[in-house]
Amino acid sequence: MDYIEKDNKLSEEIKTFLFSDQPRLEAEKVCFMYGLDENDLEYITYPMGLIFVGDVKLNDYPKMLVDYMEILIKDQLKANEMGISGWEYAKDRFTTENYAENIYKIIKSI
Repeated sequence: MDYIEKDNKLSEEIKTFLFSDQPRLEAEKVCFMYGLDENDLEYITYPMGLIFVGDVKLNDYPKMLVDYMEILIKDQLKANEMGISGWEYAKDRFTTENYAENIYKIIKSI
């Protein structure tokens, strides 16, 4: 099936989403969170695109993730950089103070 046939099978809602800036922004957010270079966006977006157009079944996605993880196993420098970047992001974002503030907002809204 060629691109146009695949495109025609997508719902308008999915087309609108896929052709918006939102997928790219979300992928860039993931790159920022885990210290990925923008050149690595394909590792995030490519499998998801294949699922949307029906070339890959959702239950095959974990296997694809394993394949990408094996790439990181072979590239320890990249894996270490991503791990440190992810840790720094979580350390700054998931603090006791933020948790308490969120609970306070919930209680206050009730």
